[in-house]
Amino acid sequence: MTSSQTNGFPSGEFRIVEMDSGLCLTTKPGIVSKTSGSQDYNEIHGMATQTGDPSVEVLAVTGEPRQRWYTDGALLINTVKEDVRGSFALRIKADPMNFGPGDDGPEVVAMVGAGSIYAAHLQTEDGYIYQEGEPEQVITYAPGNAGMLRKAELIMAPRGGEHQRWRFEPGT
Repeated sequence: MTSSQTNGFPSGEFRIVEMDSGLCLTTKPGIVSKTSGSQDYNEIHGMATQTGDPSVEVLAVTGEPRQRWYTDGALLINTVKEDVRGSFALRIKADPMNFGPGDDGPEVVAMVGAGSIYAAHLQTEDGYIYQEGEPEQVITYAPGNAGMLRKAELIMAPRGGEHQRWRFEPGT
């Protein structure tokens, strides 16, 4: 591992690999969708397109650029610049599949523009990654999570479980 930088993360570019599974934190491009405006707008400009934010998932290590990260202060930023919006960082947010009061599912790990106030300020210690000053809830790979979509995802969970410790490998 390279020398430490802010909040325990290595300096330079690196991969983030989950220790139990050997899988790597990877971004996926945002989905491009077409929307139609008013008839007058469509006749002049054609259909409008919108690109969603990239997402983050855990996949086999391939060495592709979407698996490389760096830090800027306490932000974990992916090396791939997405369209004109630039770089994206990790974000911790409420699970959009929680439908209301009493549905207290875990927070999920997502992506947001690196300049956003919603970008998570993270730190790492002993292989755990967590929000600055909050070591009791850590980024957790949840394979086969019992959410509505029954998909593997990254969540925040109480420290001490499986799939919570990460190692940092040079991103070459």
